[in-house]
Formats: sequence, C-alpha cells, structure tokens
Amino acid sequence: MSDDKGSKPEGKKKGKQDETKANAFIKWVKAKRTEFTIEFKKIQWPSRAELIKETLTVIIICIIFGAYIAILDSGFGFGFSAFASLVSR
Repeated sequence: MSDDKGSKPEGKKKGKQDETKANAFIKWVKAKRTEFTIEFKKIQWPSRAELIKETLTVIIICIIFGAYIAILDSGFGFGFSAFASLVSR
C-alpha cells in the first residue's frame, strides 16, 4: 500500500516538471523568433541591378580563374609528358 501512495505524487511531480520544461522551451522559441524577426528587418537587401552586377562579376571571375587553371594544367601536363619522354629514352 505504501508503494502506491509513494508513486502517485512522484508521477504528478514529473508531469508538472515536464509541463514546466515544455513551457520554458516554448518561451525560449518565441524569444528567439522575436530576435530573428528584429535582426531580419535590419538586413539591407541589394537592389536588382546590384544583384545582377555582382552575380555577373562572380561568374566572370570564375571563368577567368578556370581558364587560368586549365592553361596551367595543360602546360604542366605537356611539360611532364616532354620530360617523361626524355627520361624514358
């Protein structure tokens, strides 16, 4: 009999603790959402023209560096092949 009485209050306390933790989590989420909304409003979005200009700049730079690396790769490959053919003779 003493086991039944002892276990029921603990179960009730555990339920209240879980409920308190859930409420604390919900409050934390709401606070973070509010902070996120405030910070999101501070963002200065670029205009469409700025976005297009910067995107094209990045694409052009990538093409230039890609071509540069391809030329270096071809040059080193040719040089290595020439060296290998000289060594193998």
